[in-house]
Amino acid sequence: MLPLFQRLHKKADYIRLHQRGMKSYKDWVSVVWDTNGGGSSRIGVVVPNSTARKATQRNVLKRKIRSAAAGLLKEIPQGIDLIITARAYPKDIKSIAIISQLSQVVRHALMVKKSAVSRINLKKRTIPERYRRH
Repeated sequence: MLPLFQRLHKKADYIRLHQRGMKSYKDWVSVVWDTNGGGSSRIGVVVPNSTARKATQRNVLKRKIRSAAAGLLKEIPQGIDLIITARAYPKDIKSIAIISQLSQVVRHALMVKKSAVSRINLKKRTIPERYRRH
């Protein structure tokens, strides 16, 4: 289980991540992440109505994803916010499959983050100010 201080609660955090964050997808799960400027990493879980119609099904899936994400906190560097969104998923999915999918997506996301940061730094040095997007 994720402790409360390691969960995303505010709507503003979700909006900020969806606008500024980087995205990674795999099978039935997508991850959006960005730095939060704080000390600890936080995780939010989203299960839309299109994925599971009944609230009980969504809540069960959220609990499974949160418990899997609690084990992944060791792999995530400090100061990162993640939103994990469950898209269409197999109905009989087991916790082990959730853990393996999440670990693959998070590892891919963190690798992409390192390369994207280096590309952004390179762009800042080479593109004149007037041609940059604001």
